Amino acid sequence: MGTKLNAEKTEKLFNALNSWLNQRPNLDYRDYACARSYNSEYRSILSDLHDARDLLNYCEHMELGQLLNDRLENSSDRLTLTWSDDRPVLDYTVGQYWSTEYRVAVASACKSVIWAYLREKNIDVKNKAKQVFRKRIVRDYFN
Repeated sequence: MGTKLNAEKTEKLFNALNSWLNQRPNLDYRDYACARSYNSEYRSILSDLHDARDLLNYCEHMELGQLLNDRLENSSDRLTLTWSDDRPVLDYTVGQYWSTEYRVAVASACKSVIWAYLREKNIDVKNKAKQVFRKRIVRDYFN
């Protein structure tokens, strides 16, 4: 169990995660052989943004802030959370290429929280995901 969240801290947590998602990926065109490969990577990163936003919005709508906070504070994954002076501080450990990973890290944390929440309520996770999310999210995160 991590930091106990009140309404203000919950709002700060979701604002911090949204700010994290809204960072530019900072792709360097020189790292790609041609415009086609650059644009393909950019489209993939943009799709990751949409997925992460949908999953984060679901967590916020279902009031899963405390679960998400606990998951990120106690995580040994690449994305972790600490609180400093009542402000959430996100820390990310890069694997291969930050530009393609940082949004997926938020989506994965949200997915884990949603899975745990739905299983705790004895709700069939895959069927619920099919009702709530787009096909790409169901395929990539709830399969």
